[in-house]
Amino acid sequence: MKRLLSSTFAAAGLCAALAAQGCGSDAGGGTTAAADTATTTDAAVGVGDAAPKPDTSTADTGPAGADAAPDVAPADVKQPCGGACKPTEMCDAATDKCVEKPKTNCEPACKPGAEYCDFAAKPPVCKAQTCKFQDKWGPDIQGASKLQVAAKTIGCDLDGDSLPNNALATALSAFMGQINGSLDKGIKDGSFSIDLETAAFKADGSEFAMNLVVGDLDPSNATCDISSGAKCKYTVSPNSYDVKATAAVCPALINFPNCKIKDGKLSGGGKNQLFLFTLPIPNLSLVLKISQATIQGDVTATKGWDSTKKGLICGVLGKQDIVDAINAIPDEQIAKFGIGDKKTIIGMVTGLLKSDIDGDGDGVKESASVALEWESVPVEILGMTPPPK
Repeated sequence: MKRLLSSTFAAAGLCAALAAQGCGSDAGGGTTAAADTATTTDAAVGVGDAAPKPDTSTADTGPAGADAAPDVAPADVKQPCGGACKPTEMCDAATDKCVEKPKTNCEPACKPGAEYCDFAAKPPVCKAQTCKFQDKWGPDIQGASKLQVAAKTIGCDLDGDSLPNNALATALSAFMGQINGSLDKGIKDGSFSIDLETAAFKADGSEFAMNLVVGDLDPSNATCDISSGAKCKYTVSPNSYDVKATAAVCPALINFPNCKIKDGKLSGGGKNQLFLFTLPIPNLSLVLKISQATIQGDVTATKGWDSTKKGLICGVLGKQDIVDAINAIPDEQIAKFGIGDKKTIIGMVTGLLKSDIDGDGDGVKESASVALEWESVPVEILGMTPPPK
């Protein structure tokens, strides 16, 4: 199993998460708000807040491969700090003494809706949330009934050569079954959900703004399978919004402000647009930005938004963003994979991904293209997801 997870991690570590509570800016929304937020990410969860979360246990993490070691070390092998550290402590290699583990979250937990955790502070502290969450959504709300990493022959023409670009799929070709299988399972069981909502839907070619938010399947329809076409009911995770914003209403972290539907074709996004995406990986949440993001699809609309087929979300991944994302993962999570340190993992991941796009316009191809397929059907949003009891 560890070998399987190691291989999956090495390839799948290229995908990302919807920025979570603690990520934000003072911008009030739209493309700029999303961009400012993403560049100040302090912590993140997945698009689909119920996707597998990092293991945040405070138990001591052993060396790589420790889970296969005997429970009791031979007597002649010296234990770090004599094996005397408490679960809340770690061994300082320089002094061989037990020291308190640094806090990686706010303790005690922040008050939901009134405070947010500032992860940039050392240690993290709760700060007052001044913006309020939405209390109305729609009326046109779509839920993603399909979300997949597109095959390498499918993508958007990002370099003007009239051919699809999708370097991510090429890098992940050996693992596409595992990756898309996990995404498909998450869509079907409701643990991985993206809802697209707008109060100004238009199908006449006029512009309208659209938010992408994390949906949590409401307990009233806990077994609803959106992939079957059912109109499932969701609540919205607070992690969908920029809780640091000074605006009256917290803006969505992912917002396409310039969507158009002309002759049934949806288009939106562009050079300054960011999209943050997560791939479910056990015990890990890797945060990565997809920049220059565009969204498109074939929309069926009668009195409102009926469905979307042949959808694509395209963009580019900067290799430095990958490096930053891996460096942001807590060391104890890295150790649990047993495949080396962060430097080793960075080398593996960046080695898999071919740079095929000049993202910054300097004449050098430093970024990798991405293409995700999606479809959607109507859903209902009932309100905000309540805090856990």
